[in-house]
Amino acid sequence: MKKKKLKKETRLSILFALLFISALSLYFTFNAFSTPIEVKKNVSVFEYEHSGRFDYVAYLKNNSLFDTKTLGTGSKIFKEITEKLEMFYNYEFKSSGNVEVEGEYTVIARIKTNLWSKDYVLIPRTNFNSTSFKVNFPLNIKKFEEEYDNISKEIGVEANEPTLLILCNVYVNAKTKYGPINDAFTHSLSMPLKEKVFDVEGLTFSRKGSIEKEIVIKQESIILKRRLYTLTSIVFLLSLTLLWIFTEGVEKKDPAKILEKYKDWIVEAESIPFEKSVSLKSPEDIVKVAEELGKPIIKVKSRQAFYVLDGDLAYVYEIPSSL
Repeated sequence: MKKKKLKKETRLSILFALLFISALSLYFTFNAFSTPIEVKKNVSVFEYEHSGRFDYVAYLKNNSLFDTKTLGTGSKIFKEITEKLEMFYNYEFKSSGNVEVEGEYTVIARIKTNLWSKDYVLIPRTNFNSTSFKVNFPLNIKKFEEEYDNISKEIGVEANEPTLLILCNVYVNAKTKYGPINDAFTHSLSMPLKEKVFDVEGLTFSRKGSIEKEIVIKQESIILKRRLYTLTSIVFLLSLTLLWIFTEGVEKKDPAKILEKYKDWIVEAESIPFEKSVSLKSPEDIVKVAEELGKPIIKVKSRQAFYVLDGDLAYVYEIPSSL
């Protein structure tokens, strides 16, 4: 089988390019087959939200600042002219589907400092059996301030940053078609104990939750990558193999160097008279004619042309100008 001849440099360049692309394609093919087609993923099948809101009414003592007897939610608390606080708490369990809810809640007050904390039960553990409940209770801030002062005297140290926290702890047991929900939710309201005027912080709070289910997902993109990279690898490996088998590299020959070997046969002349001529394709051809005829090779000085004369016939080889 006759191989197609290519310049050696060209053939090597193509072979290296095909080899590089084939290796890259095989690498991506290996990665594609190393990546699983099916993966397990947790998806949300049921979503819910705990939502809580504190409201309050501040009942005022007789004073010259306000014309009203009460201040509502969002108002600043002026402790010296506030007789008492009435607190209200609304809780709601919001969900994306049908659900049966029951649970229990407690409300506690907590004096919290940088050194110690102490809890006081405002509403003991109470059951509920719906998606929401409302509760109200009185709050005497001065009572807790006095409690803080008494403890400070007892331990002999006045702790810093005394804060009164109102905590509503909700424990939910819910039934859904996707399974049970057992969750806890804590909403914290805070107010400073030693400030005479302050804002109540943390009136609203919510937290989301969900029931998740593990499912198996088929990654179609991985299947497509496997097919694409496998086909690409086959095409380039086949191209590399065929190029290697059916081609051969030939070195580019310099006619001047070839003829340099036969410089003893070459004579130079200003011009050559002849009537007929035969053009030859290669330096080897002109050398072969000279050998067979036993004639010298004549080079014309003004041209890159070589002649062998046989009577009035000239055999001519001219080095191409592109070389």
